[in-house]
Amino acid sequence: MLLSALMYAESIQSAGAAEPNFDQFPKWQPIAEWFKTQHYHSHHLSDAQFDELIAQVNKSINHYQFISDKGDIWKTPDQFHHDKGGDCDDYSIAKMDRLANAGHCCPV
Repeated sequence: MLLSALMYAESIQSAGAAEPNFDQFPKWQPIAEWFKTQHYHSHHLSDAQFDELIAQVNKSINHYQFISDKGDIWKTPDQFHHDKGGDCDDYSIAKMDRLANAGHCCPV
């Protein structure tokens, strides 16, 4: 879902629309700022190669411990790895980062 939102935001910007306003999503702000500092390269993979990449990303991230947070804090991938886990949004962000580093994400 987060990846879809990022890709949608990128498509809006590419179409010449005004930059999206994420002010109503304060928990998103630290992740959005972190994401803007990342430098990703795009690569094309066959469906089979992409399926293998997804399996590798899942294997590398899913072994971390689920840690619920009271304030619904969104961790950067570095925080997720340092804490050796996080909750569902932290898993999503960490997986998005792995896919982006492999060339499969659109920065905002």
